[in-house]
Formats: sequence, C-alpha cells, structure tokens
Amino acid sequence: LAWTATGVASPDVLRAVWVPPEGGDAWIASGTTLYRWDGSTLATLVTPATTTLTSVWASSQTDIYAVGTSSTILHGDGTTFPASQLPVTTRTLFGVGGSGPNDVYVVGSGATLVHFEAGAWVQATLPGDVGTTSLRAVWADAPNDVFVVGTGTTILHFDGTTWAHSPA
Repeated sequence: LAWTATGVASPDVLRAVWVPPEGGDAWIASGTTLYRWDGSTLATLVTPATTTLTSVWASSQTDIYAVGTSSTILHGDGTTFPASQLPVTTRTLFGVGGSGPNDVYVVGSGATLVHFEAGAWVQATLPGDVGTTSLRAVWADAPNDVFVVGTGTTILHFDGTTWAHSPA
C-alpha cells in the first residue's frame, strides 16, 4: 500500500472523507463541492450546495449524505444530490452517520441531533444538561448502539430508546 498525491481543483479545505465499510468509492467534501474517487479518477459532482460542506457519510455507493453550514443536508444516489434543510436554518452541521439507509443521524451546533424517521428529520430528546453544546461527530454500529461526541467532554450514547451520557 502506497500513498499517491491526487490533485483536487478546489481552493477550499478538504473537510471530510468516507469510504463505506464494504469498500468502493471514496466520497470527499470540500467547500461546496463533493468529489468521488473511484480508485483512478477523481470526479467533481454537481450539488445544490451554496454553503460549506463539513461531513460526508454513505450507507452504500447509492446512498450518500453530506452536511454543512446553514443546516444544509444533501442526500444523493451518487449521481444527483437534492438539498434539504432542517427547520432551524442557522445551525452548522458537523457530522453525519448511521448504521444503514434507514438509520441516519446528523449532529451540529446548538445541541442539534436529528434522526431521519418516516421521511422527516426529527430532533432527538437529549439529557437536559446538554444545553446548547455543540455536537461534533456521530458513529452508529446499530440502531441501538449510537455514539455522539461534542465540545468539552460530551459523550452521548443511544441504546435504541434513550440518549444518555456515556463515561468519558
């Protein structure tokens, strides 16, 4: 295994990369642009994003999410990426992840933690002392095993029923 430099025609910072566990294409977020690396070619994908993308995650090669500032959420099939937004448009979304196509979470500023349920983004009920903590990343192994980290020492765990603090 050797590293090879690959140019990106973007003046923006590369902010996130994701390769699904089963392998396949790498998805890269940079500025308002998504890129797909297939192992030999870096393709620039057209998206409706007008704000900075901060995170990318895919459950498969045809189920890709990217999130960013101004509550931007892109969900695409690898070719098209329609945009949607959360009802609160002032949030910066820092992370997206899930355990599968029907179990997707997005985290961000102002204690934003939303789950995609029945075709809509629903704010999770968090412990009261989370306040307006900025939540920065999410990782899910299964619908009943989801972790979120945030500023300070915030670590939250979802057991499929309740979000609770997890020991640091």
